[in-house]
Amino acid sequence: MSAKAVTFGIAIALSLAAVAGWAETDACDGGGLAVTAPETALAERVCSVAVAARERMAACDLRQSQPISIIIQKGVVVDAFECLGAFHCDTNEIELIHPQALAENVPASRTYAGLSPMAVFDSLVVHEMAHALLEQTLGEREVGVAAHEYVAYAMQLSSLSPEDRAIFTAQYSAQASGTSDGLNAIVMMFAPGAFATSAWMHFTEPGNGCAFVEDLIEGRAILDLPPL
Repeated sequence: MSAKAVTFGIAIALSLAAVAGWAETDACDGGGLAVTAPETALAERVCSVAVAARERMAACDLRQSQPISIIIQKGVVVDAFECLGAFHCDTNEIELIHPQALAENVPASRTYAGLSPMAVFDSLVVHEMAHALLEQTLGEREVGVAAHEYVAYAMQLSSLSPEDRAIFTAQYSAQASGTSDGLNAIVMMFAPGAFATSAWMHFTEPGNGCAFVEDLIEGRAILDLPPL
């Protein structure tokens, strides 16, 4: 790994709930993952989701090379922005908002409107695991933020149930495209739901999927702004 200090987070306006301050760390089965959370049941749930995500992502050649810590807390703040989750590549730490705080925000969040808080929470675990595994797979190489978010959102949406995925993508289908035209950092910043839906549509196109993820990893494909 390089000495990059990059954080990939999912920003949203939050009203942070009060969550118990104590926490303990549990190692996940299979090694390489540890979860710090206020409740043992929550730590076990996060372990289960994270381990399953790691196994699925191996099919796209996204592989873990260093231990990853997942920390559940009442709020996640990155560069003064309140976030649902974040991955810090310099420390291999994932921070996620506690489901109790998340539950107060999901109903008011347009991005995840119609989804249950726990479905959103589980998908956030997958999203940040994708960032972590992509960064570890890249090693000294780098890809742009759009490529990072493409992989994270493709994996996140693939983890949703077909019913929840249909609810999510229906909100943005008019803005989304199955081509790479809308897969750039500008769309990702200002219309993350549309970007996520476009990423999913592109990922599921014949010939794309894990093959395209591997092209991003190897530098054969680049997601950037279209030429002027």
